[in-house]
Amino acid sequence: MKLTKEKLKRNNKSNVLGVIIFLLIVISIETSLNKQKEPIKETINNKITMPMEKNIVEQNKELDRIEYIIENDKNGYVQLVNKDNPVKDIDILDDLVVPKVNLVAEKDNDKNLLRKEAAKALEEMLDAAKNEGNINIFLNSGYRSSERQVKVYNAEIKKVGESGKGYVALPGHSEHQTGLAVDLTCKELKFHVEDGFHSTDEAKWLMNNSYRFGYILRYPEGREKETRYNYEPWHYRYVGKEISTYMKKNNLTLEGLYKHIDK
Repeated sequence: MKLTKEKLKRNNKSNVLGVIIFLLIVISIETSLNKQKEPIKETINNKITMPMEKNIVEQNKELDRIEYIIENDKNGYVQLVNKDNPVKDIDILDDLVVPKVNLVAEKDNDKNLLRKEAAKALEEMLDAAKNEGNINIFLNSGYRSSERQVKVYNAEIKKVGESGKGYVALPGHSEHQTGLAVDLTCKELKFHVEDGFHSTDEAKWLMNNSYRFGYILRYPEGREKETRYNYEPWHYRYVGKEISTYMKKNNLTLEGLYKHIDK
């Protein structure tokens, strides 16, 4: 009996020792597996984080570039002109030219004038419309002097009353006085400027392509609260290619651009 008890004791000890060894082996294997998983998790996290960080860096660089252009805009190409911000250096423009495009008015009419860089960009844009889509776009109006803006404003108010302020700017606050804004039209509308331009092939082409040439649709549909002007599908403004491309990419109005960079 004594031998049997001792044997049992020894067996029990062996069993306990076996369990302990087994548990140690399991723990060791699990620890090893976890260590192998950690680099995989780290790699996956890096793959997710790195593109996001890269995108943020690129976006910041892009924004810095836009801010630099605006801060160093000595020619006034990106100036914000609206009901609250008047035109800079009215009537002292010395680079006005007549662009070589389809004109509604007689060639010697001052309304055909544009600043040289805007005129060149308009030529390129309307040539591209013709070559790429067989689309003929006409310049209805470009530069306006202060005197002419007064006449345009008074005529509109007389015609439709106070609601005219939603379309025509006060003298001194019109983009046309910058020599950078254009009203465009087409034969289908008998060369008039009107809301029906929106549904024409000419307007659709401009909506999709104007940014490539430095032009933006200045008063887009649905953005009236930002611009404080009614939708004008015919009114385009030259701001330069880098700015127009950035605005198109980020779906910004000119007012929205200035708010965007002030954040």
